[in-house]
Amino acid sequence: MATPIDTGTILALLRRATEQVRASTARATAAEARADRLGREVGALLVRVEDALQAAATEAEDARHKAAAAEQAADEANQAAAEANQVAAEAGHAAAAANVVIVEARDAAAEAEARVGAAEALLSAERAAVRRLEARLAEAQRATTAAEAAREAAELRLARIREALLDTVVPPAEAERPALH
Repeated sequence: MATPIDTGTILALLRRATEQVRASTARATAAEARADRLGREVGALLVRVEDALQAAATEAEDARHKAAAAEQAADEANQAAAEANQVAAEAGHAAAAANVVIVEARDAAAEAEARVGAAEALLSAERAAVRRLEARLAEAQRATTAAEAAREAAELRLARIREALLDTVVPPAEAERPALH
C-alpha cells in the first residue's frame, strides 16, 4: 500500500531546502568574502611580520657585532687594567725604593748635621784657643815692650854710670899709653 505522495509537503520541503541552500550559499559567500578580506589582512600582516623579522634579524646581527666589539673592548680594557695594575705595582716598588732613599737621605742628613754640630763645637773650641793665644800674645807683647823699656832704661842707667865712673876715675898714665915691647 502505497502512500500517496503529498506534493505540498514535498514542495514545502524543497522550498525549505532551497532556502537553506540559499542561506548556506549566502553564508558561504559571506564567509568567502570574509576569508578573502582576512587573507588580504593576513597577507599585509605577514608582510609587516616579515619586515619586522628582517629588521629584528638585522638588529640582532648589529647587536652581535656590537657585542663582539664590546667584548673586544672589554678584553682590551681588561688588558689595559692589567697593564695599569702592573704599572701601579711598579710605581709602588718605585715609591718603596724612594722611601728607602728618603730614609737614607734623612739618616745622611742627620749624620751630616751631627758632623756639622761637632765641627761647630770644634771651631768654637779652636776660636776660644785662638782668643786665649791672642790674649797670651798680647800679654807677651806687653811684657816684651816692658822688657825693652826696662832694657833701654837699664842701658841708659849703665851709660850714666859709665860716664859717672869715667868722670870720677882718672886712668893711670901707663894705662893711657900702650906698652912697647
